[in-house]
Amino acid sequence: MKTPAYWPERGSTSSVTKRPWFVRFVTDDVDPRSGQYAGVFTIAYRLRDDPDSDAVTRDQLSAELDWFKKHLPAVDPKYDGAVFFFKSDGGECTRRIWEMTRLLVDAGIPITLRKVRHPGLIVYEDEYQVAAIPSGRSRRAERL
Repeated sequence: MKTPAYWPERGSTSSVTKRPWFVRFVTDDVDPRSGQYAGVFTIAYRLRDDPDSDAVTRDQLSAELDWFKKHLPAVDPKYDGAVFFFKSDGGECTRRIWEMTRLLVDAGIPITLRKVRHPGLIVYEDEYQVAAIPSGRSRRAERL
């Protein structure tokens, strides 16, 4: 595993408190694989594919999901039990996930923002996101 960019160099006096925030948008549904609350992608695909949902919302979600397919690195599903967090400084990906979350909230789906500095054991990392096996550390949560 590559050393995360926010870790201080050996011998550095930099504090680990300078770690970035990681954000995860979750619903009230529990994912049976991880035992954690399901993320917004799970719900966005479900709503997009539901013929009873609003057609405009389905189209908007489809456009957002297509954008993520093109711009967010695909991750090998071998990380069983891991959950994904966006890096708070993930640029356009972070902006777009907020937009997709707004679409879900507008459709009446309750979403909670989880904001953490320690997402757990990081098993995957790229420029925009991390996959982590959750730990018992405290988490900040805010209903959107």
